[in-house]
Amino acid sequence: MEKLGRIDYIFNNTGIVLTGEVANYTIDAWNRIIAVNLGGVVNGVQAAYAAMIRQGFGHIVNTAFGGVLRILERPYERMAERRKGTRSRAAAS
Repeated sequence: MEKLGRIDYIFNNTGIVLTGEVANYTIDAWNRIIAVNLGGVVNGVQAAYAAMIRQGFGHIVNTAFGGVLRILERPYERMAERRKGTRSRAAAS
């Protein structure tokens, strides 16, 4: 802002995932995921929003880290694998 005088776009794209069974995640692990994945977006919006309002223009784009979606779907894949006695393509990769 100081150098260019305005901010027109901000792209929030951050995310972390943990490996292993979700059932084994600690509260501290969940808090870390929330702090980075949600907190990163909040911090980005907070940093740019007021300036965008003052200048009368700006776009904020928030995207999700795809790895988060894969981790969250895995327990369902594992349950299906147990029922079928097979291993899914996602688990094999």
